[in-house]
Formats: sequence, C-alpha cells, structure tokens
Amino acid sequence: MLSGVGAPRALQWVWAGARTDDTATQRRKLMQTNVAAGMMMAIILAFNGIYTAIGNPGLMQSGWAQLPFAMLSPLIWRFNAQGRRDWARWLLFALAMGGCVAVITGGQGTEGMAHSYFLLYAVMAACFFPMQEWRSALVFSALNLQIFAALHVYGWPAHHTVYALDPHVLTGLKVALQGGCVLVVVGVVLLSETVAERNEHQLRQLAMTDLLTALPNRRAFSQALVNELARSLRHGHPLSLAVMDLDHFKRINDNHGHSAGDEALQHTAKILRSQARCEDMVARIGGEEFALLMPETAAEQALEVAERMRKAVMAQPLSARAGGEPVTTSVGVATVPPGMDGEQALHAADRALYEAKRRGRNCVVAAAA
Repeated sequence: MLSGVGAPRALQWVWAGARTDDTATQRRKLMQTNVAAGMMMAIILAFNGIYTAIGNPGLMQSGWAQLPFAMLSPLIWRFNAQGRRDWARWLLFALAMGGCVAVITGGQGTEGMAHSYFLLYAVMAACFFPMQEWRSALVFSALNLQIFAALHVYGWPAHHTVYALDPHVLTGLKVALQGGCVLVVVGVVLLSETVAERNEHQLRQLAMTDLLTALPNRRAFSQALVNELARSLRHGHPLSLAVMDLDHFKRINDNHGHSAGDEALQHTAKILRSQARCEDMVARIGGEEFALLMPETAAEQALEVAERMRKAVMAQPLSARAGGEPVTTSVGVATVPPGMDGEQALHAADRALYEAKRRGRNCVVAAAA
C-alpha cells in the first residue's frame, strides 16, 4: 500500500494527498502530518469530555477555547489533498500551538502543565519537516522552546475556580496532560515505523520484480536458485531448471514495433505463470529470456514440464495489433547434480538452449549429463 490505495475507507484520511510517485520519505512525512491532525482533534475532544466530567468552570472554559482549533484541523487534510504539503505542516503547528495557548489563557493557566506540549512541538518539528525545509523546523523548534521556557519561568494565572480543585484531581489532570504528550509521540512513532517497514518490504519486492511482466527478475531467480540448491543438497532431492528464449523476438520488434515486443513478453509471462506448478518459479532473467526453477523434479519430469509450457505458449497467438502470430520458444533444460553451483547450472541450461536454437528453434533440449 504505497499510496494508500486499497486502504480501508476509514483510514483513507491517513493518506490524503498521497501520490504514486512519492518517495518513501515523502509518504512518511505526509502520513505523520495527517495522523497528527487527527490525533490533535481527538485529544482536544477527549479533554473537553474530561473537563465537562470534572465540572470545573475554568477547565471547561479552557476546553471550549480549543474547539475552534479542532474544527480547523480538517483543513490540514485538504491542503495535503491539494498538494500543498508545506502549508499543511505549517497549519498543523500553528493550530497545535494556538490550541495550547488557548487552553492556557482560556482558564487553565499553567497549573495543569499544559505548556509542556510546547516541548513536544519543539521536538516533533524536526520529525515532521523534510530536510530541505530545515529552516521551518528550526523556527518552530526555537519558538516552541522559548514559549515553554517563558511560561515555565513566569507562569500564567488560571481561572480562580481551577485553584479550588481538589489536589488529587489537579494531579490527575497533570498526569492526563503528560499522558497525552506521550500518546502523541508513541502514536506517531509507531505509525512511522509501520509505514517505514512496509515501504522497505515493498521496495525489496520491487527490487526483485521485473516491472514489465511482474515476474521475479534475475536477482530474485538467482537467490531462489541458491536456496533450492542448498535444500536439494541437504535432503538429496532432485532439482531442475529450464531457460527459454522467445524465437525471432527481434523480428516482432522490427515488424510491429516495440509495443508489440512488450506485449509478446507479457503474453508469454502470463502463460508461463498459469502453466507453472505451485512449487515452480518462473522469472524473466533478461531481454526475451525466461527461466523456470523446478524443485523436487528429476530430468524426465522436467522435460515434460518444459514441453508442456512450450506448447502452451505456441497455442495462444498474440493479438492482431502485435501481428496475430503464435510465439514460439526454444528451451534448454538442466537437472542439477550434487556439487554443481547456480552459475554452472544456468550455464548448462544455456548450452542446451543454444542447441535447441541450432536444431531449428521451437523445441526442448536437455543438457548433456
């Protein structure tokens, strides 16, 4: 889920403004801003509920002062959706800081330690702004630190009813406010790590996938071959592989254009994938060359599988715009003896492939034992 496509509807707001061409860092920053806006709204509403439950006029007054900032929070998602990501980040911090000032000046003062949120904003500014906007991060960090220091040193008087609160209630309020700070940090960090891990996994997948055919690429095939060779040696099970090449592929490109060549590759990949057994691996290892890894498969069975695939490809012609002709393949099959490494196995299959071409193409040849 690189850009939020396919996410549950309830979570689409998390990815508001995501684009398919975003880098992993851009997606993470976008998600952080959107989630922080949602958390800010939730925290303001939650504390309004707490203040109402306590029933203290000063606390309720401070909570009401924050509500306009919560109501403006959806503008952050709107700016992100419009591609104005820098505006969204600036608005996020402006609303967060404004809401904190409102709760302090609106009646709570510094009695509940609400000004500690300015420390949170100072730290989080460095996380939310990308490196190229380091000046913005520096401005917000410095400003929030100054506000926190001033309020911590000089304080701000609370509404007179706040001073009448039971000491236990006031202590509980301070703990709740500090807990809100921790909740924001933990929530953003956890989500960021989740997205970073998902992005890393998807990037690994992209690095192992051929973009044109969506098959595993040569790197993925080589890695799988090494793993299967080790498993074959450890358990004494047979292992075979095949290398297949589209016949006269250059002719398709020359006569019908490169788009027809791409269609031929995609067409062949789709057929090979559909014909492969569940334990087999089909990969595109370069140009018009495909490879098939067949674990637990001895020589005779490997030849049968390769022949079935060759016939399946030939039986389904290309579309009319790609020439409408059947695609044929030359296939070389090698069964790997104990002690042979991956490169040697591929080389043996390649030699069999060249022999298939020498014999006139459109056939399957087994490597010499």
